[in-house]
Amino acid sequence: MAENMRAVIFEGDGVVKCVERPVPALKSKDGALLRILAASVCGSDLGITSIPQKHFATPGVILGHECVAQIVDMMEENPEFKVGDRVLVNPMIPCGDCAYCKVGQVNMCERVGAVGEDCDGVFAEYYAAGRSSLYHIGDDVGLDTAIFAEPLACVMNGFKRLGFMPGQNVLIYGAGPIGLLFAKLMKTSGASCVMLCETRPARLDFAREFSGADRVADTSSEDARQVIFGATGRYCADIIVDTTGSMFEAAIAHAAAEGKILLFGINDKASQNVRQYDITRKELQVIGSYATHLTFPNVIKLLSNNVLDLKPLLTHRVTLEELPDGIEALRRGEAMKVVVYP
Repeated sequence: MAENMRAVIFEGDGVVKCVERPVPALKSKDGALLRILAASVCGSDLGITSIPQKHFATPGVILGHECVAQIVDMMEENPEFKVGDRVLVNPMIPCGDCAYCKVGQVNMCERVGAVGEDCDGVFAEYYAAGRSSLYHIGDDVGLDTAIFAEPLACVMNGFKRLGFMPGQNVLIYGAGPIGLLFAKLMKTSGASCVMLCETRPARLDFAREFSGADRVADTSSEDARQVIFGATGRYCADIIVDTTGSMFEAAIAHAAAEGKILLFGINDKASQNVRQYDITRKELQVIGSYATHLTFPNVIKLLSNNVLDLKPLLTHRVTLEELPDGIEALRRGEAMKVVVYP
């Protein structure tokens, strides 16, 4: 094996470069060296590389946290994993010692590490991981489908927390990759009507063709309440999902009595005027969802069953050298999902 590899790093101030780095060394007994087969760009990568920076990452870090990989070396083989296995990586690295970790709430870890943010990530030819972060993914699941496992695991966590019932109406704010994954999962699970709200023309056009939603609305010119009424005969939806991180106030207005609001998107700059009375009067349930929590196994089974058609969401395939341009294509709204094949 070569001593060096290509990797895409964040230099700081919006600068992203493909450089040469040493192949990571295995240091712990549970370590596994992975050859990255495919890795995809997340919205957080756009936040890291924006000016001003909207999402934390350490300058000099190798970016990326969504991947499909193959084990090429291990410190110690064991009955569960062996060299040659194809795997997914959970990018959250919990400390294992804090109060949350000790009760199994590892996605709430007080000292969590994040792959591709405060430690090197997967936009590279190789990545060193601990076995506890790995999940098997069968060879029957194609790379162009398996690459959606990590974002879908996050979506599945929110779906699980909603306690969704078939027959419910669902309104989703945001028609980016996460909004489209929610739309597909809700419709496949038996939602009677799935409505997507977006304002960007390119995403609206894409969602109308590929989301599977019953109604895709341009809320820069359409009133959401009228959209809901036109699709369902009611002015409110049973479930509201905000993938943008900035629509809580509107979600309260558009939720039906005894409805549920899932706050999924993260935007620590957003501030809204919310009246507690409106939540109490309608007996709403407001639910937060952060990252993944024990959802990878379910996602792997779902992908293996070919229930969701996700391949149309993958719009750009690039090399490591082309990845900085792929990130900019996403920023300009010209791409939906960018995948790099090291």
